[in-house]
Amino acid sequence: MQQNLIEEESLKVLVKQSLTENRFIVCLSLWKNPGFTEKLRRQVALCLLRNIEACRKSGVELKDEWIKAENLTIKVPQRIME
Repeated sequence: MQQNLIEEESLKVLVKQSLTENRFIVCLSLWKNPGFTEKLRRQVALCLLRNIEACRKSGVELKDEWIKAENLTIKVPQRIME
């Protein structure tokens, strides 16, 4: 869902309805949408990591090509690094 000109409020709804309610989504790329803020990026990464872990615990086979590092990588705020 990259480069679709989706605004922040719409992305928040999408993330809530897709990632928090469907624990089997392990890849969702929202890059280059104007509403894809750093805060939302962190939320997506955390939800994806939770979903990956839940799938693994339940025995669901995950293929390597489904797991995209760029969707799971977040910028750590400087205040945490100090």
